[in-house]
Amino acid sequence: MPPKGVDQPAREAMTTKIAQRLTTMLFSGQNMIDAARQIEAKCYDSAKDAMDYERKVVKRLAKAAKALEASQRPSMSESSARDLLREHGATLEWWRSSDVIGRRLRAIIDAATQAGSVGDEARTWASAALQMVEKLEKAATSLLKQLENRSGNLTKLPGYCTKLKESKAALEAHLDKLAPQWAPASIGEAAVESWPQAQDYVWGWLDVPATVRLDKICCYLDAKAMGRLEICGKNCLGDAQRAWQAKAAGLPRGTLGEMSTKQFLRAQTRARALLPPGLGGKSPFMFQHYLLPVSFDEFAFTIAVSWIEPGKPERSFAEFPFMRLISGHDEQFEFTRPPAMFIFVPPAGADQEALSACLRRVSQEFAEADGPIFPGRVLEQMDPTVYLTCTRRRDGAATRVGMFSRLHAVNDVGDEGETEGSLYFGDGKLLLTNLYSDGDEEALEMTLHLVWDAPSGRVRAFGCHLYVNGAHGDQDFPEESFLALLNARLDESVRD
Repeated sequence: MPPKGVDQPAREAMTTKIAQRLTTMLFSGQNMIDAARQIEAKCYDSAKDAMDYERKVVKRLAKAAKALEASQRPSMSESSARDLLREHGATLEWWRSSDVIGRRLRAIIDAATQAGSVGDEARTWASAALQMVEKLEKAATSLLKQLENRSGNLTKLPGYCTKLKESKAALEAHLDKLAPQWAPASIGEAAVESWPQAQDYVWGWLDVPATVRLDKICCYLDAKAMGRLEICGKNCLGDAQRAWQAKAAGLPRGTLGEMSTKQFLRAQTRARALLPPGLGGKSPFMFQHYLLPVSFDEFAFTIAVSWIEPGKPERSFAEFPFMRLISGHDEQFEFTRPPAMFIFVPPAGADQEALSACLRRVSQEFAEADGPIFPGRVLEQMDPTVYLTCTRRRDGAATRVGMFSRLHAVNDVGDEGETEGSLYFGDGKLLLTNLYSDGDEEALEMTLHLVWDAPSGRVRAFGCHLYVNGAHGDQDFPEESFLALLNARLDESVRD
């Protein structure tokens, strides 16, 4: 279905703009109109509306620039690859075959969990180590693939391999300390089978008589209704054992041993309800979206723009403090809305004359240019960098959110720079998590648009977009997940 608001003249104009960008940034001197039509057609076929159409074009051009940059890196020679494999091949193979270490860590987690509070330290370390092992196994597989194919960034591969070697030594040393108490020194399939398995707990649950579990009635009641049923029937029980006490008998409590029997059974029932229906759960085991729209009203976002001013020894900066995040698409503005998930609009009186003067020079340079230019003399001299932070209103907690330094486009939204100008920063670093990578693995990426009024240079808005970038394309990063990352980082900042 064609995207709303994109007619044939708009498509032709976008194709011309894409061809100009490709000619200027990527393949100067060649006629790129055919390649531009292919890019435009792919974006048009997959876009939902005009805004999504523009955003997809911007991202495809950014990926093309990134691919060109990667192609210009020094290629890996046969001898260099052999040297790296000779020095680090054993370490990389160890990580790629780390499923045995994973089973050993899971055995430690199970044993420490059964031991209660005594095993808290061992369980915590083993859980974190298991996550690290699973992550580094993927990294080692990717590095081996690059070495075998003689591809990748030669300057970074030795550093990655050295880090994997250090991580291997640290992991083995810690495992040797834990082995005498929590796990055997060498573990295989037979050793794993000796530890308690998940199905053991399922059988314990099913062994409770059906008459005690009240399956025919209780499966239709929620926790509140169950409480009312118990209160109404307590006078009829006499000295008989309560149903919830019989139901909890024999169930492993793990670290919930300090709870009362009723609280434990409530927690156990809720946890069991989250499992797939085939294991006694109530719904598919998958991500559940929020029932209500996600609200960011409790947060205020600050953006600082840094640049080089001619004649000054230090970088200049302009701050736009404590702005509201606008995530819906219903609000209308007097300027072209950037193709982004989140919009930040500076409040009245937040003008920054020094930055405005630089942006006016950018608009003037592009208006006077005979043809397409990128990034232009003014922007190349400015070398702009943008920093994004977040503050929570109720307690004043603050955290870093993102940093943007790679400029990918100029005047890619708006009206060709006549009354508006724009900068597009791609491949920004999302500082709420470390899920970004230079390889082929999935990574979280963040982009930013800066839109200003061309005659005055006044910044009108900032637009940010978060997405998961992987080998098979990109997907929008859910607002619920961004909200969870924000709160986690803000809570951690208060604890520190």
